[in-house]
Amino acid sequence: AFKLTGPARMEYLLSVFPDAQFVQITREPVATVRSWLEIHWSNQMTEQLWWEGAYSEEEKAKSKEYAKDPALFVAFQYKKLMETTAYEINKLKPDVYTASYEDFVKDAKGFIAKMMDHLGLPQSKQVDKFMNKISVQNRNNRSAKSAKTEISDATKKKILEIVGNV
Repeated sequence: AFKLTGPARMEYLLSVFPDAQFVQITREPVATVRSWLEIHWSNQMTEQLWWEGAYSEEEKAKSKEYAKDPALFVAFQYKKLMETTAYEINKLKPDVYTASYEDFVKDAKGFIAKMMDHLGLPQSKQVDKFMNKISVQNRNNRSAKSAKTEISDATKKKILEIVGNV
């Protein structure tokens, strides 16, 4: 098991692991954008398109419109990431368990139990022990870590317009 924050790479992974199972955790887009802005490698996403080779010439031109605002630029890239993941799922029809971060924070133990059941994994005392030990908090509405990553209501609205229904 491993985590990807970026392109799903399902076609490649299925070529290596034909029986691979995927877990896709979605999250509210504005919270995702803010989170990406706050990570240590965020300058890779705010100064240039993070993912080479994925964008049409029209999309590259459109990205330049958003490049002046890091949050909008990241939202544009988030949209592409979600679109390409949906494309791979539709094309390859892999075993994908999709759930939301918001469901996880509502009922973390139930969320993990459902996911493990879907994956065909037995109940685990180690997982239960870990789940009892951690504190799960919804970080979607928390304050930004700095003024640099604060997202205004107007920018939130623009982010949602950019990502649309992905």
